[in-house]
Amino acid sequence: WESAQCNMLAEGLNDASKCFTGWFFEKDPEKKAALWEAGVKETIDPFCTKYEAVLEKTGSGHFVGSKMSWVDIQLYTSLDRFFTKSPELNGKHPKIRAFLDMVSEEPKIKAYLAKRPKRDM
Repeated sequence: WESAQCNMLAEGLNDASKCFTGWFFEKDPEKKAALWEAGVKETIDPFCTKYEAVLEKTGSGHFVGSKMSWVDIQLYTSLDRFFTKSPELNGKHPKIRAFLDMVSEEPKIKAYLAKRPKRDM
């Protein structure tokens, strides 16, 4: 059952991330900014609201079960980028912010993050 939950959450992220397809390819900076803003407002913000409900239900700080799973890592990777590029999400979704903080403090992940190259997306 947990495997199915992981797959469902990963596919939900995949669906939500499609809103940025045009953003990746847009060259005009103003259009690119508008595409990002629309994607966050229309897709990522509601997505985060739904996924916060999942965190609330598990009560463990993880999306599935009581320990770190592959879907936590996958969600961390994308959500961290969204929350970094759109800091207004931090105050609107405290459970996801807490999840991001928890994952980034895992010793091996923390070590990787300290040496990983900086990038926009």
